[in-house]
Amino acid sequence: MESILCFDIGGTRVKYGLFQDRVLTESGSFRTDRSQGLRVLQSMKDLVSRYEPDALSVSSPGFADNSDGIIHSGNVIEGFNGLNLRSWAREECNLPLALENDANCAALAEYAMGAGQGSKALAVITLGTGVGGGLVLDGKLWAGNHRMAGEFGFLFIHGIHTDRPEDEILSGHASTRALCEVCQEPDGKIIFEKAAAGDARMQQALDHLLDSLAMAVYNIAYTVAPDTVLIGGAVSA
Repeated sequence: MESILCFDIGGTRVKYGLFQDRVLTESGSFRTDRSQGLRVLQSMKDLVSRYEPDALSVSSPGFADNSDGIIHSGNVIEGFNGLNLRSWAREECNLPLALENDANCAALAEYAMGAGQGSKALAVITLGTGVGGGLVLDGKLWAGNHRMAGEFGFLFIHGIHTDRPEDEILSGHASTRALCEVCQEPDGKIIFEKAAAGDARMQQALDHLLDSLAMAVYNIAYTVAPDTVLIGGAVSA
């Protein structure tokens, strides 16, 4: 029986699942200590000792490159940018490791097991702290040059109106972080509840998020011409 222990490294929690012969048999999570990358790695190693898998798989925010096993940039955990996770797995756990960007993993998972099954050209948009994305074309993940394909969060969809264009990308308009900042609420669920109860300011903020997202889907449709577009992330619920 082949077993693979999978980790999804998030800024709030690290989620994990044990797959045995492609069937999920165990799952759980632990809180991410962003300031202590070594502590996160130790927690992962403890789970390796518990389950004794044959291999590891890691989903990570940022530019995570499976060709060299390195998280090059874009991760919020102290010490993770520039970290060679494949070397860590080999030296600390004596195991092989596969590494990929989290939104790309979401696209692959939807294609293999979810709502993207049978799609010839699949685009997945993930809404969270930022806006991520992934493309699966003809059954293969399309990462593009420097593995930057599908980074939909960097699209400009309202033009550039300030001297800080980095704040005007899609992630600044359609992420749950941006929504919470505009509404000055700690939780996106509260915003939806208040909007449903008739709060005009909350509804206006949601309308802007949805308009921004719709423009992004429009642009993706005319650039990639996917047959399926999926929207994920907790806010999609």
